[in-house]
Amino acid sequence: MTHPTIRDPADVVFFPEPPPGATAQQYRTGAHELPCFVLRSGTLAVDLLDDPHRVRFTFECLVQPAGVPGTADEFVAEEWTYDIPAVEGEVSGVHAWDTAGTLETTLEPAEARATRLRVRFRRRLGAGGQYRFGYAYEARGGTAVTAGIFKRTVVCTGWLIFNLPCEVIRVCIRLPPHARLMSSTPPGTVTDASPGRTQVHYDLERLRALEVSQWMVGYRQRKVGLPLWLWIVSQLGAGLVGWLIGRAMDGWLAHG
Repeated sequence: MTHPTIRDPADVVFFPEPPPGATAQQYRTGAHELPCFVLRSGTLAVDLLDDPHRVRFTFECLVQPAGVPGTADEFVAEEWTYDIPAVEGEVSGVHAWDTAGTLETTLEPAEARATRLRVRFRRRLGAGGQYRFGYAYEARGGTAVTAGIFKRTVVCTGWLIFNLPCEVIRVCIRLPPHARLMSSTPPGTVTDASPGRTQVHYDLERLRALEVSQWMVGYRQRKVGLPLWLWIVSQLGAGLVGWLIGRAMDGWLAHG
């Protein structure tokens, strides 16, 4: 969950992702709308990695205060705070940026088994202005894995809920290399991100504050690591042992 830290303290948060075990309805119950900011546009790239339990998330945001300069409803944002639904040791590869370069980030413990990521803005964001920035991290994803001998089937799910109005959110989910897409919800547009890698992307437009959007992808991937080679060696070894036993039995019968 993320929110811009404003000069006048207020209970405002921005929720791109749930903490472990939470439901969309529980989030809606505990959240408040944030009418003083608008997300003009945003992108979320979800990179599913070769390790099916690890996911890399990349957010890019264009945020703008909704207040009028010089009035009582003017707010000033100084940083963006995001609660990652994982303990600090499970989060890696954190960085943030804007058009001028790298932004300062800090990680600290938060409630409900979450890690709080703070992204410090390069400048204060006041009414009448806008600010484009991004941040990324790798953490454990919401996946279910069914393992076979040669292949594994993976289902990855997630949902988004924002407590500020969002004009458009572009979501792109990239499958691991050489994975075959089985299903996706919403269906989206399927393209090749690079040779051997499939991606599903779709747009969410005119989201109201606290409106829920869910997504799910299922894919099948060939297992090419050590377990497969161990299985091949074991099968060859079993065949060799069977052949030797057969030759020994033939020799025993011939001399019987």
